[in-house]
Amino acid sequence: MKHSRKPTRQDVTSCYNLLLGREPESQKAVDWHVNTSNTVADMIAKIVRSDEFESRFGIFRTGTFMAADKFEVEVESTPEQLSKLLDRTALTWNELGVDEPHWSVITDPSFKSESIEANQDSFYKTGEAEIGRLGALLQRNGLSFSKDATCIDFGCGVGRLSLPLSDRVNKVIGVDISNGHLTAARHAATKYDKPNASFVKIDAVSDLDNLPSCDLLVTLIVLQHNPPPVMLAILEKLLARLNPGGVAVFQVPVYRENYSFSIEEYLAKTRSLDMEMHPLPPSKVFKAVSKAGCAVLEVREDLHAYMRDIVSQTFLVQKAAVEKRPSIWSPSYWLSSKTYDE
Repeated sequence: MKHSRKPTRQDVTSCYNLLLGREPESQKAVDWHVNTSNTVADMIAKIVRSDEFESRFGIFRTGTFMAADKFEVEVESTPEQLSKLLDRTALTWNELGVDEPHWSVITDPSFKSESIEANQDSFYKTGEAEIGRLGALLQRNGLSFSKDATCIDFGCGVGRLSLPLSDRVNKVIGVDISNGHLTAARHAATKYDKPNASFVKIDAVSDLDNLPSCDLLVTLIVLQHNPPPVMLAILEKLLARLNPGGVAVFQVPVYRENYSFSIEEYLAKTRSLDMEMHPLPPSKVFKAVSKAGCAVLEVREDLHAYMRDIVSQTFLVQKAAVEKRPSIWSPSYWLSSKTYDE
């Protein structure tokens, strides 16, 4: 391609495939590159300067947007508003669950519906690598997986994390709003012989109150696709499901450049057909953690959002142990689902 001419949409897609190893995340992203790049070379430079490109080659910048002094995000909603907000998310992900369940989890061309059968093993190996990193996070905080533990994998999708988690704990309950994704997850659990992984559909935030309590909660690259009020409500309810001494590992974007959120304005707009990306201010995250009686053990900036204008973080928190019971803070007890007499 001649680098001095104006880029086309095909140029953008080709560069995403070559430089980032995936399809563009949305048509809006393609249009942005076409409209803001004077030349093909300009478009390539934007991609090469992105966080995602740099992360692929071992380069990662931290401390971005430290001078930002305005971040207006409305999170308080009525039950009716909360239901409408979640319904929008559910529509998008139910559509993706039918059309592209695996690709919607990892936007790599090899995981498209026409290619997934040949690449399914590779897809699920990415989940094994993710859980390996989660195990390292636990270990450096004096914790470990336990074969006695019950784990909730929220936003489980097609079971990418649920299956490797099932090798490390007693029981995994995958939770999602998309029938298509859950159908694929159940098929994968059967194919890979993971009988201790089960899957549950929810239709409303209040459905989370019916989940069993758990010793380990995991939710990665999930909450970010929900509007902030939904994100906060889900986080609060999930943390409430933790047993005493239980641990949660969750990821949320905590800042997005030039972002604001108004419930009324959002609901007045036409629903986006693309995967949405939303942040939740860190003050709201820490308030939810405190409200649940949890302590923060570690916070790390991560690459899960893969967008230059977003700061994403992974949190490790632990719920306080109940008094008069054996100390669950010990690594040998913290993930135990046993009960004790007072």
